[in-house]
Amino acid sequence: MEKLKGESSTSTKSLMRVLFQEDDAAYTVEEICEKIGKTPVSVRTSLSDLKNDKYCGAGGKLFLRRRHDGKYIRTDKNENEEKSLPKGMSAIPQTGILEEENFEETSFAYERDLQGFLVKHLSVIEKGLRLYKDPNGNDGIEYSVDAKNKRIDILAIDKHEVPVVIELKVSKGHENVIGQCAYYRNRIKDIFNCQRVRTIIIARTISYELKTAVRDIPDSELFEYKMSIKLEKINGKDS
Repeated sequence: MEKLKGESSTSTKSLMRVLFQEDDAAYTVEEICEKIGKTPVSVRTSLSDLKNDKYCGAGGKLFLRRRHDGKYIRTDKNENEEKSLPKGMSAIPQTGILEEENFEETSFAYERDLQGFLVKHLSVIEKGLRLYKDPNGNDGIEYSVDAKNKRIDILAIDKHEVPVVIELKVSKGHENVIGQCAYYRNRIKDIFNCQRVRTIIIARTISYELKTAVRDIPDSELFEYKMSIKLEKINGKDS
């Protein structure tokens, strides 16, 4: 399918609805961005907005499901999803997690939060790391590397002035992210006219395949993030 570069006022959901009309349509988030000309944040926000019903556009005609390879496909929830679930379990979970695949779909809601936190606290990754800013004041958040609008989640600079490509995966980091990061790394080398660019991949869990893939790749680091919540009672305290 050709790219669906609509007017800037055309909603991401509407463009996604058109994109997935083909029966064999299967796209990753990055591919959706390229096809419809929207940013990763916009696409992921749309997926997040639809996390409870998975429908794009009016009329409830499109149901998207994330495959094991990370690509989204169109499916019919009544024919494909309901039959495969245990008796009494709804295909559209209201609470809880049915399986890791569903968790990854709903996890998109938090990537912006993860990105926002790291942008403000890059030192938790490495001391001396700072957000890139060009002479015009444009920063390294969702940094565009080409005319196709492919974007780096966070572009930072380390204490030695070496560019650092930071790629975020809120769920599981798979080995296919290596190709994506390699492209970003070489594009930054071209743009900055430099010889060295580092890569950092941050995910909830790092797959064995990804660990193996980066083992012999220089300047590539993997991080797993952990989340915790602390509650502090504010009423009823002893005076």
